[in-house]
Amino acid sequence: MATILGSSGLCVLLWLMFENRECFLGAWKSRHWKSTSAQITDIQDHIYLSDVFTKYSGSSVVERKSRTYTFCYVVNDASYQSNRYAFDDSLIKGESDIRKGDKVTIFYDPINPQESVVIRGLSLNIVWMPLLVLYVLLWTLWHTV
Repeated sequence: MATILGSSGLCVLLWLMFENRECFLGAWKSRHWKSTSAQITDIQDHIYLSDVFTKYSGSSVVERKSRTYTFCYVVNDASYQSNRYAFDDSLIKGESDIRKGDKVTIFYDPINPQESVVIRGLSLNIVWMPLLVLYVLLWTLWHTV
């Protein structure tokens, strides 16, 4: 039984990591990216309607908001533009107190300067599900042996 649970858990863990491989790899590599100053050139607010089903209230529509920032920066006398805030796909992107024209620190890939983010590295949004699966897998294996 432990072998089946272990194999199943490992498959789920690998699938989760494979599904988010671009986020994982980009976030992992960005830990060593260089920083520079960028200027916010555009801010767009987005509203998403999503269906949510709960055990107690049934199906309902929830309004979610996000904000996308476009920023420009210069590396080695070349201008670049990006709107990637972080590598995770969370709906909450950015800080509400940032205004158009503000200067922010961004991080860019020195090998490929058009790749940049405001928040670099791994975030909890990227790793929580694989860590949870790993925890359950290890706990199950430990208690079935």
